Amino acid sequence: MLEKEKGEIGCALMKGKISIKKLKEQSVEEKVEEFLKNSTENSAYSIQGIMMELFHIEEEDIKGVSFKDMKKGLPTLDSRIRRTLELLIKNDKIKKRKYSNAYYYYWKDDKHDQINGK
Repeated sequence: MLEKEKGEIGCALMKGKISIKKLKEQSVEEKVEEFLKNSTENSAYSIQGIMMELFHIEEEDIKGVSFKDMKKGLPTLDSRIRRTLELLIKNDKIKKRKYSNAYYYYWKDDKHDQINGK
């Protein structure tokens, strides 16, 4: 993974070397997987919900805002979260359900399935 410029979310600068400490930090993918795995039994999250809960992005920065109008780095973060969720679905680790106008994601296990009746 490439080193990120300070203060930017998801935007990396091309560098030939980075510190080992940076390599050992959790990636967006690892954070999202761990977040869903450790979420409470009654919780499912939209992509925007994950951005707000896990990455502490302000609601007004992402709700109803097009990619071109988002702050720098947020479209990249959204895309990384989306790709991670699709990979977790493909690997049969999470489930995806549509509710109203959004898709929600939750960890697939016996506890969650019993609560949701599936």
